Amino acid sequence: MDIFTSTGGVLINGDGKIFLTRKIERNEWSLPKGGQEDGESLIDTAKREIEEETGFRNIELVSDEQIGHNYFEFVNPKTGKRSGKNVYFYLFRIINDERIDTPEMVKEGFEGRWMDFDEALDLISFDAIKVVVKNAQRLLRV
Repeated sequence: MDIFTSTGGVLINGDGKIFLTRKIERNEWSLPKGGQEDGESLIDTAKREIEEETGFRNIELVSDEQIGHNYFEFVNPKTGKRSGKNVYFYLFRIINDERIDTPEMVKEGFEGRWMDFDEALDLISFDAIKVVVKNAQRLLRV
């Protein structure tokens, strides 16, 4: 069975708010995340994916400690075979609020916005992602 690796993260601002992304087509609220490229570390992948899916280019890692890990199995639409995926999450913050619409946001149909943690937990579409956000909330004591 093929096992894939993805990473992403919780992005916070100076007001203690979290940025969630929404996959417009499916109306799914989640955290920015995506596949690891050859030669990338987990943290480098998380940073790149957050930048691509949120449009924020000035972000920094808060802690190199993982704040979440999910594993799930699925039928790979490219091969029709059962595959597994490990998804790792880290905590990041923005340095400033400069933001652009990236080609990835447009191509993949993402939008997003800042919100407090309670609103985020109400909107998030996946229970496993809610656990990651609660871990970040505990770490930040928000």
